[in-house]
Amino acid sequence: MNRLLQKIVLPLSIMLSNTVCAQNVDGEIELAGFVLGQYRNAVHTQLGVPLKRIDTEDGWIYEFHTITPDTSVYALFKYPSWDTAHIFSIQLNGHHYKEMRPFKGLVLGASRDAVSRSLGNFNATDTIEDPKVIIQRYENKNYSVEIDEKDKLYGIQVYGSIQNNKPKEMIPSIEGFTKAIVSKNADSLLFHMMPDIELYVNNEVVMYVGGAREEFKRKDSELLSYLLGDKGSVWYAFMMEKAEATPELRFYAETKSTATVFKFYKSKILSEIVYRPHAGHWKVYEIKFNY
Repeated sequence: MNRLLQKIVLPLSIMLSNTVCAQNVDGEIELAGFVLGQYRNAVHTQLGVPLKRIDTEDGWIYEFHTITPDTSVYALFKYPSWDTAHIFSIQLNGHHYKEMRPFKGLVLGASRDAVSRSLGNFNATDTIEDPKVIIQRYENKNYSVEIDEKDKLYGIQVYGSIQNNKPKEMIPSIEGFTKAIVSKNADSLLFHMMPDIELYVNNEVVMYVGGAREEFKRKDSELLSYLLGDKGSVWYAFMMEKAEATPELRFYAETKSTATVFKFYKSKILSEIVYRPHAGHWKVYEIKFNY
């Protein structure tokens, strides 16, 4: 195992409490190509078997995965005791690598000054001695960063309390998702879709295979073919059928919760689209096709 990873295992274990206590936060939900709330299976499918796993006394699971072949960069995914099937926290650590998608304009190895310009003032710090880094925390945000002895960005963490934020709107609108589909814009689609979205088609359930960001790069993505394909897709229903949606309210007895369902009574392709809240927004949770 890479020496970098060996050193950071124990210090990270003391950070768990900080991922669950924040309330009324906002911030970011994507890091290392994954989105908070994605299935744990998606991480394993894309990144393989964890390099190391830690089971905490209170039932959490920490899993370390290498991002670069030389293990100089790795990601830590945390799964909470109440739901070990979904990502609650993502942490990215290591040195600069050119494939990294910027986090709020920042990449690993960025200067302390660049971090300050991007994230503003932090309101609390912690120090880890081995490896020596300073953790900078930001008030009412769901992320923190680590600065190493060379004043470089060494780590980024996003955590999942933001997922409980309720939307300001009482009911969802389908217009944003419609525009995202019609424009075939990956960023917009990632914003409007739940991280554990499920498509019901041909007696199968289709979902993200790996990281949400990576899904939009895959030419053989089954999910994208049903969303954006030239025929039989959501895109075709919106663009060619001009499918009209009728909103309805659905009650789930098992959870005593409700969800807004958009029904497509005249479409040959779409049956319904179900919305649920995630990270302060209404997002598409299920799409059912007529075939």
